[in-house]
Amino acid sequence: MTPASPDDENVDTRVALARMETKLDLVLGQHGTKLDDHEARLRIVEDRKTVSPMGLLSAVGGGVGVLGGLVLLLQSINLTP
Repeated sequence: MTPASPDDENVDTRVALARMETKLDLVLGQHGTKLDDHEARLRIVEDRKTVSPMGLLSAVGGGVGVLGGLVLLLQSINLTP
């Protein structure tokens, strides 16, 4: 076997770097597509109407208060035992 010349090693290094650059470009392109898809899904979630826990608690508390008031009203006019 003859030792490789510096020019051959330089060519091999350049070929390896070109392959790595190609793979890196491919991965970065795929990542950009995933980011675009993620933003679209995030916008859908952000636009969806939801009930906050405080709003839900307020509605339940208000319903209990109204029900309690009706029970007291009915007891005061002797419609319930």
